[in-house]
Amino acid sequence: MHYEGVVGPHRESPSRSERLVTDIVCPMYAPIDDIVAWARWAEETGLDDRPLILCEYSHAMGNSNGSLDEYVDAFHTHPALGGGFVWDWRDQGLAETDGDGRPFWAYGGDFGDEPNDGNFCINGLVGPDLRPHPGLREFLWAGRPVAAEHRGGRRVRLTNRRVFTSTADLRLHWTTHVDGEAVEQGEFEVDIPGGGSRTVTIPGRVRPRRGVETHLTLVWTARSASAWAPRGHVVGWDQFELSPDPVPGRPPVARGTAYRVETGER
Repeated sequence: MHYEGVVGPHRESPSRSERLVTDIVCPMYAPIDDIVAWARWAEETGLDDRPLILCEYSHAMGNSNGSLDEYVDAFHTHPALGGGFVWDWRDQGLAETDGDGRPFWAYGGDFGDEPNDGNFCINGLVGPDLRPHPGLREFLWAGRPVAAEHRGGRRVRLTNRRVFTSTADLRLHWTTHVDGEAVEQGEFEVDIPGGGSRTVTIPGRVRPRRGVETHLTLVWTARSASAWAPRGHVVGWDQFELSPDPVPGRPPVARGTAYRVETGER
């Protein structure tokens, strides 16, 4: 079940009857700002100790799944947020052929059925044949178990986003790319406890030069096979641009400069 009003402006401690109905706070398609505001209220006041878990979010219909990374970042930032369920996994299309013998995925209305919901059943992260849609790759990156933050040069801060499991079951591969071409690569051993972080220096001899683009790519894979994935399955990645050292005597280029954009008629 779900109920929308729980993340509204009028928040209060759940009644006894409400607790008998549900052990979680479970709205549907609540905006990010609303669930974050609820989480802050719950964490600061202690008036609701139930986790908020979105029973549906990021409707995967057409060119959808927007703001996936922002939703997942909010889940990891606020302890009161327990995640959610993307709607949904697989397009419910049926294999048919048109008058010219060309195959296509049929849905509501393609069978002379009236009334129908049109393509409203075509809303999955994968197609009817399980071929991934672009949103699934973004979801894989957003939900990566280890997040990396660039700390300059080849130093990165690695944070294990899992609560109980260390990174011992994962393998970290690194690659240096120059103008898109892999020029060196290797593996880096690091074991980070659940919820922990560690700043490390990734090895490598290639130094960034002016006039070329140099990137450091980190890829995490499964160290061994499991019930849900084979050995070597990619579970996450991050990539950072490596900048050359500043020219002596030349002031560094300011980053993060704010620009003001004005619109209107001239």
